Formats: sequence, structure tokens, C-alpha cells
Amino acid sequence: MRYRELYRRLDAVRDELRARTAWVDQLTEEELEEMLSALPACVEGLRDAVGEAPERPEGTS
Repeated sequence: MRYRELYRRLDAVRDELRARTAWVDQLTEEELEEMLSALPACVEGLRDAVGEAPERPEGTS
């Protein structure tokens, strides 16, 4: 019975993930290429922002 509940939850998470990412399937090749070409700049921006963030004591969020 315990495993049945875990599998039910896992299926629900999978369904939610598919629903959240379904828009990707609708993109054209050009849109995908544009997104992928911009991705490195986004990642670099995030890294820069994290590098500039003040240090937090361990155990805080």
C-alpha cells in the first residue's frame, strides 16, 4: 500500500512536469535555436549575480 501511494505521487509529479514543459514542443526550430544561443549569456549572468551576492551564514536560506 505504501508503494502504491509513492507511485501515485510520482505519476502526479510527472504529469505536472509534462504540463509545464509542453510549450517547448510548440517551438519552431528557429525559436529553439534562438533560445539555445541566448542560454550561455543567461547562465553567465546568473553566475555573476551569485558571485556578487553577499555571503550568508551556513544553515540560512
